[in-house]
Amino acid sequence: MIIHVGKTVKKLMHTYKDVKFDEDGWADTTKFLPMDLDLCILKFENKTIFGWYSGNSWDGMRVKEGEIPLYWKLKN
Repeated sequence: MIIHVGKTVKKLMHTYKDVKFDEDGWADTTKFLPMDLDLCILKFENKTIFGWYSGNSWDGMRVKEGEIPLYWKLKN
């Protein structure tokens, strides 16, 4: 199950406190998704860029259609 921050799952609202970040602050996209439209740093296999999750897909100026990052962290 992927935890989507801000979405309700069985009447439970998830927050960023529920996300398990690694020691460098990255979250795995196969386990956690950020709140919709929150600006994030997205780490792909060969690049790191800014973008966001729109609720259905990852978006951003340099995110190609259908691309899925490996990890994300919030942009402060």
